[in-house]
Amino acid sequence: MIEKNKIIKSLQRGMINETLTDSAYIDIKIAPVNIDKAILIFNSTNYYHESYSSFCCSIGELIDCETVRVYGGKLNPLSNNTTGLIVPRCTWQVIEFY
Repeated sequence: MIEKNKIIKSLQRGMINETLTDSAYIDIKIAPVNIDKAILIFNSTNYYHESYSSFCCSIGELIDCETVRVYGGKLNPLSNNTTGLIVPRCTWQVIEFY
C-alpha cells in the first residue's frame, strides 16, 4: 500500500512570458528527475501577432532528466520576407512520482 504522503516526490513549475527568439526552441534547466517517473504538464496561450498576421502557440517536452524544451511558433513572413519565431506566454509543471 502506498502512503498518502509518498505519491509525489517533487514538483517544479515555471512560466515563460511572450518571447521572440532566433531559435526554434528554448531550453529550461530543472533539478534532475527520474524521467521514467515524471510527467510534464504544459499550457500555452494562442498568440496572434498583428504585424505578422498569424496565429501560433508553443509546445513543451521533457527531453531529458533535467531539461524542459519549449518549441516556438513560426510567424508568417513580413513584407520584407523575414520570419520570426515566438514562444507565447506559457506555464509548465514537472511532477516526479515515487
